[in-house]
Amino acid sequence: MARRRKIIGIAVILLAAALIVSWERWGKDALMYEEAPVLKEDARAGTLVDESMITYERFERGGLDFLGRDDVKKLIGTETAQFVHGGTPLFREYFRDPVLSGNLEKGRFRMNLAAGWIESVPADLERGNRVCIYSQDVLVTSVYAASGYEEGRGADVIAESRQIEAIGEAVKGGGKLILVKG
Repeated sequence: MARRRKIIGIAVILLAAALIVSWERWGKDALMYEEAPVLKEDARAGTLVDESMITYERFERGGLDFLGRDDVKKLIGTETAQFVHGGTPLFREYFRDPVLSGNLEKGRFRMNLAAGWIESVPADLERGNRVCIYSQDVLVTSVYAASGYEEGRGADVIAESRQIEAIGEAVKGGGKLILVKG
């Protein structure tokens, strides 16, 4: 009986040692760390993100809601909304749809529709909404809102040069614009 106890005692000690080793080697990493996408190098605001810019690093899980492996496909083709340090976890707020920013090379410009030009605007207009612009019941153009409507300031839109010309013609001579989400 005493010999059996010794064998059981040694077995328990070996099992405990094996569990500690396996926890340190595999379990701790699986529970405490998460692999997340990072940019290889610093990126300035307005940089278009492609696959070659992204790599993965392990970070401690600390309650932060950084992007995971599944979100990488959504990042490709977006644009940095601000300066992003390389090697740091990425957050959704760091990126925006490139159609929502002016880009001289692509012929897109950010244009302010002055409050005095606007007759009617949806109260819930926000950045990224597609906006149809009407003047005297005629569709002038369709653009993306770059900002929501602010009383006294108007609203910003992203438009190409031909759309800007069409809006200019519509407001020439005191014409008013009606903005409709579409």
